[in-house]
Amino acid sequence: MKKIYSILLSAAVSASVLFTACDPSDFGDINKDPNNPSTPFTNYLFTQACTYVPYFVLGNTTNGYDPWMQEWAGYLSESKNNQYGPLTTTAQYSTTGTIYLYALRNLNQIIELNENESTKDQSNVGIFGTTANQIAVAKTLSAYYYMSLTDIIGPIVLSQAFQGKSDDNWKPEYDSQESVYSQLDEILTSAYAQFDETGTLSSAADILYGGDIAKWKKFNASLRMLLAIKLSDVAPEVGKARFAAAYANGGMTDVADGFNYTYDDITPNRLYYWVSPDYSGAGFNQVPNMFIVEAMKELKDNRMWAYFDIEGYRGTRDPEIFPRDQYTSFYGVPFGLTSNDAVNAWTDCCSSVNSKLIAINATIPVIPTARVLFTEAEAAFRGWISADAKTLYEAGINASFQQWGVDGAASYISKPEVAYNAANGLELIATQRWIASYLSDGVEAWSDWRRLDIPKMPVGPGASDNGNSHYPYRLGYYSDYDIAYNYDNYVKAVAMLTGGEDDVNSRLWWDVAANSEGVLTAEQCTPSVVIPAKWEAVTTGTLNYEDAIYQGAPVWTGTVAATLYEDVNHPGTYKIAPFGDSELVFTESGDEFVVANQIVGTVDGVPINVADFNVDQERSEEGVCYYDTDDEAYHFLLIMRTGGPRGGGSTGIAFYGYVAFTPASE
Repeated sequence: MKKIYSILLSAAVSASVLFTACDPSDFGDINKDPNNPSTPFTNYLFTQACTYVPYFVLGNTTNGYDPWMQEWAGYLSESKNNQYGPLTTTAQYSTTGTIYLYALRNLNQIIELNENESTKDQSNVGIFGTTANQIAVAKTLSAYYYMSLTDIIGPIVLSQAFQGKSDDNWKPEYDSQESVYSQLDEILTSAYAQFDETGTLSSAADILYGGDIAKWKKFNASLRMLLAIKLSDVAPEVGKARFAAAYANGGMTDVADGFNYTYDDITPNRLYYWVSPDYSGAGFNQVPNMFIVEAMKELKDNRMWAYFDIEGYRGTRDPEIFPRDQYTSFYGVPFGLTSNDAVNAWTDCCSSVNSKLIAINATIPVIPTARVLFTEAEAAFRGWISADAKTLYEAGINASFQQWGVDGAASYISKPEVAYNAANGLELIATQRWIASYLSDGVEAWSDWRRLDIPKMPVGPGASDNGNSHYPYRLGYYSDYDIAYNYDNYVKAVAMLTGGEDDVNSRLWWDVAANSEGVLTAEQCTPSVVIPAKWEAVTTGTLNYEDAIYQGAPVWTGTVAATLYEDVNHPGTYKIAPFGDSELVFTESGDEFVVANQIVGTVDGVPINVADFNVDQERSEEGVCYYDTDDEAYHFLLIMRTGGPRGGGSTGIAFYGYVAFTPASE
């Protein structure tokens, strides 16, 4: 199916049929509107609309870097920089942005073409499937996008969406989130009734469910339940009625019912770019967050081996320190640290994202069946449906273990910390739903935290230093579109927010429960494991001392045999021994080496350092400590300081000179 999809999408893009299709027999009509193709094919429109589903899993740019929802849900953390300490994001969602412009517009066009008596029987329309199923599936997927958008920013344009051309309404009003939720329930309910299992839907164009109407119906009912459960604090009776109706229709039950997305060469996995199998290709890298790792470690959760790899992105972990069969061998990185050094302190022990999840053509769970079962368990706990919360809770755990191909669900369920009991049933359900939703729809997981405060997630010190005491409650509107072009209605939309400000502290309509605040402790921000050096010889060679003269006499002379070692527990860290009166440890940093002013000897009681700054720039344009490809030698700067300021020039410097280590030729 995916191969066929690739051909379809390639054809759609190359022919520009999504928005710019034209009559191939008429090359001269330059007055045709490229945004309103004369022959739009509904199968192409739907396929393209599906490709935006991952935007709510890993962010809203094709290959961009910013999986904010996974970070704010406690699943991912950054491993090479200070992790957006201010808790800002480069992601921008608007009522005229990408999702509206492409995904929702395509789906709206499918509905219009199938509801229009003059177009619904055309071959380019009927190619996607029977009329009722096309309308139903387009409404259902549209509802998913609208739900995700309103849960990110709040009031959105829905009732007046896409009225620019038809009604000359280029500045639509925003609907309150309460109204959006009501409309979406109505849209989904009507769509459910329209689905016709005796009809057709193109399996090639439907890259989400392969044209399986029964699964689309389950997804439809599941979406209505996900919407309804969020009303538990703000409108419980309304939520209860809507949930019961959706539950009666039947949501996801089998793992195969899950709403997934499979990447391919045309829409490649973003984690592949951010992580890559050996983490070598990413400018910034994503690793498991401390919150999810520690929670699973405490519960001895076998899914850890499916979620994470013990091997870190800086190389193989020493099995004596990180036994492959021990839960304690997994480590996650705190999010929101204060500096690169604080982040890098974790690189010697942190785990990595499981290699299967970063494959270029990985299948990611967007709304897994387990999430729906746990949501039904919550509804049963609240008395919204006639079902047993314990049974649904255990079904959710079993579905998650099955989804990830992991054994041990029965013994896991029997653990005292996991076994269901009504006294703390909501906390158990919410915790297991959070664990089961790893790297799935991050907006849903973020929504769970906002309304239930589970899990507890104190912010990092970097966030606290920037004035944040909690993770954001929403994202703001996009200034270039929402504010600049529809300002009056934007102002009305912001006034609907609880807090009345277009910032991360205002809350959505359904988000009325308080969230705990706090900051990670210094102990939580510091790795608990100390990795000893484990040196292995790389090559032997010779040290050649150059220009190291003190008071007219050489400090060191001649050529000395030495050995280059690498620390296999800290890849990229090396040492040369002997080096002067000691040994020299250095780390790679691009084409140069980092040496922290290490003392390698003394003269008349004055220490000799290998410097990490340049006092003789003319000597080496490459830097002060570097590998020279011409002579195939490692060069280091020696310096002895008798006093005076640190820096260039000769003030306070008794001498400086160079040492070269030349590996033995093979």
